[in-house]
Amino acid sequence: MKRRAFLRGMGGAAGGLAFAPALALGAPAGRNQVLDRLREAGIEIRSRADIVSSKSAVTSEVLEVALANARAGGPARRSGALALSVVPVAGRPDAVDIVSTLGMSSPSVTAHLVALDFRVWSRNNYVVFPGACYAGNRFQSRRAAAYPPLLTERADIGPHVPPIVPDIPHLSVGDGPSSISMEATDLATPAVGIFIPGSRLGVIVMTELETPDGRRTLAVEENADRSRASLVVATRTMSRNAKRGVAPRASGAMRLAPRVHVFDCADIPALHERLFALRKDVTGRTALVNELPFSAAFARHEQRASSARTLASSGPAGIPAWACVPFSPSVTTASWTRTPRRA
Repeated sequence: MKRRAFLRGMGGAAGGLAFAPALALGAPAGRNQVLDRLREAGIEIRSRADIVSSKSAVTSEVLEVALANARAGGPARRSGALALSVVPVAGRPDAVDIVSTLGMSSPSVTAHLVALDFRVWSRNNYVVFPGACYAGNRFQSRRAAAYPPLLTERADIGPHVPPIVPDIPHLSVGDGPSSISMEATDLATPAVGIFIPGSRLGVIVMTELETPDGRRTLAVEENADRSRASLVVATRTMSRNAKRGVAPRASGAMRLAPRVHVFDCADIPALHERLFALRKDVTGRTALVNELPFSAAFARHEQRASSARTLASSGPAGIPAWACVPFSPSVTTASWTRTPRRA
């Protein structure tokens, strides 16, 4: 009985070993948790490029790709081809890089973007652009004719009036078109954070400040009834090149790779805590520069000012003492006399 049990155990082990490679080969690849959470929240990912052909500066061609799985690509056109893929971030299971690659043959690119389309949206969703916009700046606004912006209408003044902001970038309070767009270089951190209170979900999208292809812009666009929205990361190529007097690039490849973090988020403070922890995730740590400390600079300035006052009190020609010494009741302007020049 013992020998029979031993052989039976060996056979089971051998069978398990024999089938292990086959099971490993036949097992489906692990699904990306970030993409699954985005799908569950009704968030879709797409990429788009607007191209002006070298043969015609009037007509343009649009390339657009929607991400169904971890990789997607559009049909190759005469002007170029657009591909979209997802790259996991090492050490961060809740983050992925959405990589949009645009291969160009000869045209000029006017826009290249990656968008997260929120199919289920609400005014209650919290939107933050670090250092520029909090809660979407969703307040009533007034355009001021001069600075400082002051309220002039009697109905806008009083303790019971809701908050009113100047004409700064903001999402609209009422119905109709609503969008906010910011340059990445104008933000404290090149990122957009969104808190969805209904599902307790936090989404943070980060990007580089600037690349050889152009500057990065971040935007949130809402539809008229606020039931849908899009978070857009784009590259502005034509505007950047025009400002610097450089002709737009005519060929090659462009790459846009925003980083998307998706995580459980209990409330708005939790979103800000995660945003603070990730603020250097894409741009890297700020390089420290050895400079003169403020205390040492002030000491040098104080020494220079004191020596100038000393020279002035001794009576150099053309510099009166009162012009260099601060006024004080104990200091008189007659601290020195000038001897008339003899003929």
